[in-house]
Amino acid sequence: MVKRLKPVRDNANCPTMGTDGESLYYNEDYLKTLSEEETKAVVFHEVLHCAFVHQWRRGNRDPLKWNTATDFAINSVVSESFALPQGALLDMKYYGMSADEIYDQLPDNISAQNWCEKLTWQSEKGSEN
Repeated sequence: MVKRLKPVRDNANCPTMGTDGESLYYNEDYLKTLSEEETKAVVFHEVLHCAFVHQWRRGNRDPLKWNTATDFAINSVVSESFALPQGALLDMKYYGMSADEIYDQLPDNISAQNWCEKLTWQSEKGSEN
């Protein structure tokens, strides 16, 4: 599946990595900060967004809240095989849950700034930072 995504360097608009289901957007400067295993983790993360059809399942849901829910769902899977980069959204209370289930448990009024300050960050499976 990763070979079907067109790589697009986008240092201006993409702070890390992302996908729209057709392209794999990446920030070259961000990738330079990652280990080889962390790079594999973030690529796997983006491929799973496509595999789980997250881009097309959002519907009318809040985009930031949906992306947060999908990241929690994906990172519990990715963490079983790879070390995630520092700051990845990972909370084992969501382990095994779908993005839809996680979305229903997240607060409705999240914003990019206040939500990130309130998150439980975990860099390794089961250990809090």
